[in-house]
Amino acid sequence: MKRRELILGFGCAIASWRAVRAWAQQPGRVHRLGSLFSAPRDAPHHLALRGDLRRAGFIEGENFTLDERGFGLSGAEFAVHATELSLVPTST
Repeated sequence: MKRRELILGFGCAIASWRAVRAWAQQPGRVHRLGSLFSAPRDAPHHLALRGDLRRAGFIEGENFTLDERGFGLSGAEFAVHATELSLVPTST
């Protein structure tokens, strides 16, 4: 691949990422994040996820909510909670 094509490819990728990021953070909108996890809410990888969301501009309780019931699920609870999540109406 030529150097110019590589630089152009990176430029397009960055431009499209910025466009998606700008669209995803509409002011005044509260995003809901459903969850299906067997690990508890305070597991290190969940803390890291919330930290990354915070750095991306999503503040829990202000512009997004995280489903509290989806943490620490047993195998049998996964299907039940997944069905409940799919039945929750979404606002557009």
